[in-house]
Amino acid sequence: MSKNKKRPEVPIRKMCREEYVDRIRRQTLRAKYGLRKSFILVIIGVLAFSVAITASLYKITVKDHKKYSEMAANTHTARYPIYPARGNTRSADGKDLAISPFTYTVGVTPGIFGPSKNSDYTQAQVEEKFAKSLYSDLLEFRHCLKEKEDAADMVVKKEITAEKNDELNAFLDEAKVYGMRQDANQARYYPQGDLASTIVGFANKRDKNIEGVIGIESYYNSLLGGKPGYYYGQVDNYWGQTLPNTSQIYVPAEDGYDLELTIQSDLQAKAQELSRQAAEVTNSLNGAQMLVLDAKTGAILAMAGDNYFDLNDPMEAPYNVDPKSWDPSKKKEQLDYLTGTYWYGKSASQPYEVGSTFKPFVLGMALDEGTITPESIVSDEFVYIEGWPEAISSYDDMSKGDISISYAIWDSRNPPFVRIAQGLGLDTFYKYISRLGLREKTGLDVAGENVGLVHQEPQEIDMAVTAFGEQITMTGLRLATDYVMLANNGAMLRPYLVQRVVDADGEIKEEHQPEVIRNVYSVDTAEKVRQIMVGVGRYGTGQKLYVTGVESAYKTGTSTRNLHGGHSDDTETRNYVTLMPADNPRYVIYSATHDIKRQNGWPLEAIHRQMEEYIA
Repeated sequence: MSKNKKRPEVPIRKMCREEYVDRIRRQTLRAKYGLRKSFILVIIGVLAFSVAITASLYKITVKDHKKYSEMAANTHTARYPIYPARGNTRSADGKDLAISPFTYTVGVTPGIFGPSKNSDYTQAQVEEKFAKSLYSDLLEFRHCLKEKEDAADMVVKKEITAEKNDELNAFLDEAKVYGMRQDANQARYYPQGDLASTIVGFANKRDKNIEGVIGIESYYNSLLGGKPGYYYGQVDNYWGQTLPNTSQIYVPAEDGYDLELTIQSDLQAKAQELSRQAAEVTNSLNGAQMLVLDAKTGAILAMAGDNYFDLNDPMEAPYNVDPKSWDPSKKKEQLDYLTGTYWYGKSASQPYEVGSTFKPFVLGMALDEGTITPESIVSDEFVYIEGWPEAISSYDDMSKGDISISYAIWDSRNPPFVRIAQGLGLDTFYKYISRLGLREKTGLDVAGENVGLVHQEPQEIDMAVTAFGEQITMTGLRLATDYVMLANNGAMLRPYLVQRVVDADGEIKEEHQPEVIRNVYSVDTAEKVRQIMVGVGRYGTGQKLYVTGVESAYKTGTSTRNLHGGHSDDTETRNYVTLMPADNPRYVIYSATHDIKRQNGWPLEAIHRQMEEYIA
């Protein structure tokens, strides 16, 4: 057996009184510092928590007060939007081009539909009168109320007229009926169908509101559309329906403004008719266009192309397409054609080479700079320019020798204008190019306007061909705007389509005033150019445009291009411009037909002349 051994005793160290007191003091200090540190940490934590609570309360009660108030309100109230009435659009002669009629959908909550406690009507009387007002079968209506008594909503009638809805409201107020709802359904309707379709454009319905897609409808969408309103009503927790005899917060909608356009409906209709006639009779590959502007103000009186369409059915097949093959909902290329080309006005969106209709502006440059006078003589001999593959000649490939400046315009000769440009020099010539606005938009109030192509670092050859309207492009709108400048004694006016913005009470909110952009030529220069242009109709290329009894200024122009890959240009664009009358113009008439076979252009002078005669 092993013996238990005793654990050795540890000797107890004796300490003196001073050492004992010092140890107690140090332990007390450590405990005191630890307690102080813990206390400080607790205080810091409490302060941090207080700051967080204060910041949170500030955020809830001050910064996000509106948000949380609405959230709280929504537990026992409902917000209902009030959609504004979209403004109407009218022509200058008062014809409605776009209007927004309202229809209404009427529904009830079957479980609570009926008269209030202080109504003089019984439930049976309310049901009978309600059904009669909506031309509904009373027995069927009562059957539906019973069958759907647990439903939150039941539609009774769709698309009732505003007059019928007003009649119904009168009864509802009288009988103090609750448990029903009326939803306004705004539509967009175009009473004139296709008139000014590429100008007016159309709108679509989105979330019970109407938004413009193209044209004036899109450009002026905020003015036409107004501002939505709303009302908060107290609702019951079960049905979510507005409670009768309870207070409501009401913010009214602001209806859209009406627009009065500069378009004259008769001129617009005539321009559309003539544009399509020009495109069809020539088998044009890229259609036709016509513009009529007020020479004193820059207002667009008519702006048309052959591509007008029914605004109430904008997806219909274009006039020159077989309807049997037309389905843009399934054929992307057809949809792209509509949205990218057909719905837009040619005059603002499609630049092209304008040919000899540019020559009067080169004449104006030289007269303004004093490098020529109306009596100057200039050579019609062929011009040879380095970089141009052949001699520059005129449409007949002949030379007329030395001719007058006036004759050069009348017979639309090319070499004289190359020489006039050379006499001006590159810098001066392109200074006037900029003044004429060829590098900028006109600023017309319509979506989709484009700018033509102009040489950015021009050489002499560029100036030479530009002098007779080749190798640069302009829109018909830009060309017509520059002719308004000639008609307006050298002052360029900004074209526009909206004359007035009017509210629902007929008060004019905005009215357009003629806006001078800049002066391009002197008054004397503009008058001299117009007087020379009179001879185009009397003796020159525009004799078929001449209207007896109206002394107008004219210019014709032709540009060609190769569309079929042969060795020479195979299509041409024909342009015509008339300033009526020449001495004090009131109208600028412009027309163009694009990419026609060169032998097909003979009827176009007669078509342009029809507009002159209509206006005269």
